[in-house]
Amino acid sequence: MTIEILKLIASFLTPVVVLFLGLLINKNIERSKIALLQEKEWQVRWAETFLIRAIKFDENISVVVTSLSQLQQETQNQSKDDAKRKEKELLKTINQRIANIQYLDWDIQNFAQFAEDGKEVISKQRNLIEGIRNLIANKQGDLEKIRQVQFEYNKAVRKAHNQILKAKA
Repeated sequence: MTIEILKLIASFLTPVVVLFLGLLINKNIERSKIALLQEKEWQVRWAETFLIRAIKFDENISVVVTSLSQLQQETQNQSKDDAKRKEKELLKTINQRIANIQYLDWDIQNFAQFAEDGKEVISKQRNLIEGIRNLIANKQGDLEKIRQVQFEYNKAVRKAHNQILKAKA
């Protein structure tokens, strides 16, 4: 009779124990899913912000280069008054964009640290900034070299962006 009672208790407790273990396992799985989603959300947000900053950096480089080119052309092709007015406008644009480049350079370094190839992005940024400095200092230069470094920079940005997202580049 005690064996029958034990069998009855065991048959009653088995589904309760299975239910309890199932709930525990389910709760742990849900916690893990939430943690993974939060991590992925962080990766996506940082990768997106990094990419936006890198695009703005690239855009500012292009504006400075084209403004410097215009500055050289404008001073040769216009009257003195028009040339001075245009030169003043272009210099203002160049100075604003250089300030933006400096800010974005700093900011991108903070994001690039999360990519294996982040140092490559920073190196290409330095090359672009140095190219701009040389253009300004020498008042001339090879714009095609700067364009080539921009292409290399964009490739490095793409690779780093994928790495931040934990995707294979």
